[in-house]
Formats: sequence, structure tokens, C-alpha cells
Amino acid sequence: MRLKRTMSCVLAVAMAAGLTACGGASSDKTESTAIKDTAKDKTEAGAAQSDAPLEFTCRLRDGEYSPAEILLYQELEEKTGVKINWTTYADSAWQEKKSLLFASNQLPEAFFGQEILTNDDLLKYGTEGMLVPLESYITEENTPNLYKIFQDYPEYKSSITAPDGHIYSLMSFDDGYVTTTNQPLFINKDWLENVNMEVPATTDEFYEVLKAFKEQDANGNGDPNDEIPYSFSKDTNYASDLFGSFGMIDDTNMNNGKTHIAVKDGKVIYTAVGDEYKNAIKYFHKLYSEGLIDQEAFTQDSSVFKAKCKNENRTVGVLQGWRSTAWSTSNEDDSYIPVPPLTGPGGDRYWPELQNGVNGLGSFAITNVARDPGYIMRWVDQCYEPLFSIESSLALKVGLHLKEDGAGKYDYAEAPTTENRAKVVPGGYDRIYNVTKEAAALLKSAPSHMIEKQKLDTYYADYYYPEYYPRFMFTTEESDRLSTLATEINSFANEKYAAWMTGGGIEEEWDSYLKQMDTMGLPELVEIYQVALDRYNTNK
Repeated sequence: MRLKRTMSCVLAVAMAAGLTACGGASSDKTESTAIKDTAKDKTEAGAAQSDAPLEFTCRLRDGEYSPAEILLYQELEEKTGVKINWTTYADSAWQEKKSLLFASNQLPEAFFGQEILTNDDLLKYGTEGMLVPLESYITEENTPNLYKIFQDYPEYKSSITAPDGHIYSLMSFDDGYVTTTNQPLFINKDWLENVNMEVPATTDEFYEVLKAFKEQDANGNGDPNDEIPYSFSKDTNYASDLFGSFGMIDDTNMNNGKTHIAVKDGKVIYTAVGDEYKNAIKYFHKLYSEGLIDQEAFTQDSSVFKAKCKNENRTVGVLQGWRSTAWSTSNEDDSYIPVPPLTGPGGDRYWPELQNGVNGLGSFAITNVARDPGYIMRWVDQCYEPLFSIESSLALKVGLHLKEDGAGKYDYAEAPTTENRAKVVPGGYDRIYNVTKEAAALLKSAPSHMIEKQKLDTYYADYYYPEYYPRFMFTTEESDRLSTLATEINSFANEKYAAWMTGGGIEEEWDSYLKQMDTMGLPELVEIYQVALDRYNTNK
């Protein structure tokens, strides 16, 4: 553990230097002599010194823990002497809560975590002065880890720089052990054997397999009515990842709401008005109407969905998930196998590609009520330190899942599981995901879960849709107008998505639906996206 102790000392010294340079810092005293001495020097120098903790806000998905409960953050507090009060909100209620916080000006000092703020939030509240521009604090002296990242990856800095030249947030990104498939499709191999069928290769075969699962007591428990042939939830993008079998990928940006924006032959399209989309909806309505899709798919939260997928009695035949942890009940469990993209009625076979690099522009932001933004920036810089980023982003704790080999590298110790990660390392929105090539090089080999993910990628890599709408920031004017248009248009599209898939009627209502979309301003919305895309392609 020599390297870890050395890094700890470096971090402590760095934070001590940060405390010296920043006035009005907020911290608790710790056993760190350097921290104590620095606080003492500041007080003697007449600088404002407060023992009040920093106030941070974080959103959590079902089953995630507050950073205050997680060992990795507790150790960071001990190491730096920086005490934080964490206020957390459920992801399902976050959009409403966030709006109320800004509207009432009852803001925390910082927002923390993967994509906690949208691009629209950053532009709106940044230009209104409610978010603090961060670029002046990102220097080699103040934030050495971030400074180096921006030197190594200048495109990351460009991606989070607003059109007005300011940086209102820090990003999440991945350039380490990357995977290109978000949530593969899995099928229960025992059920296939029980109904004497193979892994489906087409949408027609998929239908026949699901029908057999429903009608032939696929789990073999003697009850022919307890099988759920196919289940999904909001967290799996509903069934939209399978829309590629009908010729077009419907977007996978579920964190900030479906946009239905895609690119075809360099031109922006709104997927929810295309024939491919209509045909996909009709197909999945057929499945739903015959009881082949979970009847709670559009209403269940993530905890209910996860419980069904991990039920030891096996009641779900087909599901999507990040990897085997979505369904496995033990390390030896191999009940499910991946299903490659299905070939649709027109011969189409696409799957959405997970975009790497910057994957969350709004993952850390400081508000105008912060007592000392520079001090906070010094703290968050520790989240971008290479070893900490491995522990946080890959959910591998040194001393538990990792051990130092005495030569500056880390090898694997205890295999990571859901149980031994709980309250030890973050695993979702409760972190800023960031892995550089330098950080990845600290590990002697790829983590086992990334080896699994990269193997799963091989089932899908030849079928990724070739175009996608890139991540960048719109102008304030574009953002304002898109916010107005998209709220109504996307809400209408998403409402119909669920209504048609469950209740049918898309063919009868399609023409009036298209007319309503035009009335709401869809042509203008697409034009704004196109102008912005053209500008991005010209400037990149």
C-alpha cells in the first residue's frame, strides 16, 4: 500500500495548499497536522474561517446510497478535512425538485453527480448568474488533476465551454476501459431449452419465442401463468433499443428525457414521426396486447424491475441490463445469454452505440451561494485524481477489490459483487465518472466486469447505427427555443409512445398525430438542431 500512502500524503499537502490560497473556506478540523496548521495560519492571518460544512446536492436512483454513507467519500473527508452535508433527491422526482430549488433560490453550494444538470440548465442558470463560471479556478496550482486532463484532452474542455466562453460545470467522461454497448438484450437459456427453441435471430422468431415462453410453462415450475416473457422499464429505454430492427435507432438519452433526435445521411430527423418508428410501435403493441410484454413495464420503477430480473424463481424470460449483474443471483449464475440484434421485416439490423468520451456535461456545478468556489474546486479536483477515479468510476476499492503490487500498479483481490460494493464505493449518479488512459494504466489488467462488457460488445459491434447526434452546447437562444418547443413536442410523443404500445391505435391516429406535431412547431425544432449540427461540424 506504499503508493496509496504516498498519494494520500500528496493529496493532503495539495489540500493544505488549497486552504492557504482560498479565503472563507468551510471545513471541519481533522487529525491531519497539515490541515490543522493551515487553518491556524488562515485564522491568524485574519481570513474568514468557518467550521460549517459545505452544502452539496446529489440525485440518486433507487437502491443507491447517499455519498455520506459511502466509505470512499468518508475517507476523502478524513483525508482532506472537508466536511460536506449531502442533500439527496430521488431521480424520479429530481426534475421537479431541481426546478423548485432554482425558482426559490434555495440552492446548495454545489450540485454533484453524473449529469445532475442538463445543458439547458447550465446555459439558463449560468447566464442568469446562478451558477459560477469555473474556468478561472482551473489552473495548474489550484486544480492540478483537472488542469492535466484539459492539457491531455483539449476537446473535453471545448465540449463543456458554453457559447459565451464560460465553463459552468465539470464533465463526466471515459477514455479508459470503454464499452460500446449500453444494455445488451439477454434471454434465459434454460427457458429456451425447456421450450425447445434457439436464440431468436429475427423479430418474427422473437415473437414466436416469447409466445412459447408464455404458453409452455417455460420456467418449469408447474404454473403456466407466472411467466413474464419480456420485461423492460424506463432505465432500459423501454423497448427503444430494439427499434433498430425496423430501420432507425430511437435515442437512448433517458436521463434527461427522450429527445427522439437522430441523424440520417447528415440530416437531423425526429424519429417519432418516421415510418420506422410507427412500424416498431405496431410490432411491440402486438407483443403487449398478447401478454408477451410485462403489463407493468411502463409503470414499474427500477427497484421493482430489478427485483423481477433477479428473482431466483425466474419469472422473466427476456430483459436488458448493463451486464450479468442485472440478473445473476450468484457468481456462478449463467442463466441468461446475450441476444444479438434482431433482423427486422425489412432486413434492418441496428443497435445503438454507447458514445464514449464526454458522457455528461453537467456533472458538477457551483452556485452563487457558495462561500468559496475556489476551495470547492480544490476539493472536487480530488475526484479527478487518477487512483480515486479508478475507485469511484470503476467501483473498485483499494484494500478490498484491489491491492498494490509494490511496483506502482494495482492487481485484483476480492471479486467485486453488489454486496461488497454497497456503501463502499459509488455506483451510479452518486459520482463523477472519469477515467483517463493514465488512470486505467494503474491497473495491471482490465477489470473483470469490463472484460465481460467488452465481450458483450462483440455481439453488437457490427450493427451499430452509423450516425448519431453529438454532444455539445447550444447557444442561449437555441437552448431557450428548444426548451419551449421540446417540452410540448417530446411530452406529446412520449405520451403516445406508451399509449400506442399498450393500447394500440397508432394507424388510426397517425395522420392527426403528424398534423399536431407540425402545429406544435416540429419543423422549427428540427431546423434548430440542424443549424447547430452544421455549426458544430464546421468548427470541430
